[in-house]
Amino acid sequence: DARYNLSYAMKLLQQSQNKDQQNKDQQNKDQQNKDQQNKDQQNKDQQNKDQQNKNQQQKEKQAQSKQQALKNLDAINGDEEKILMKVNRNKGDKKKKSKTKDW
Repeated sequence: DARYNLSYAMKLLQQSQNKDQQNKDQQNKDQQNKDQQNKDQQNKDQQNKDQQNKNQQQKEKQAQSKQQALKNLDAINGDEEKILMKVNRNKGDKKKKSKTKDW
């Protein structure tokens, strides 16, 4: 009876150790899965932030481009007015010269 009880107790002990080991393995796997999911979520969050930053920078560049284009347009319009005034002065000078004969 003692031998039987000893072997039975050892068998139960081994089964409980196996169950404990399986539980530990399962917990490790669960923890690794959670860690991986957290890392994936952090990566997604970082990518979203990076994308938002890129979009913001592009909007700022477009706004700067529009502002620069408006400045250039104003400068061109100002130059055009000056050129028109010069042309009109030159036309006026030609009319005066054509009235006086130069021969």
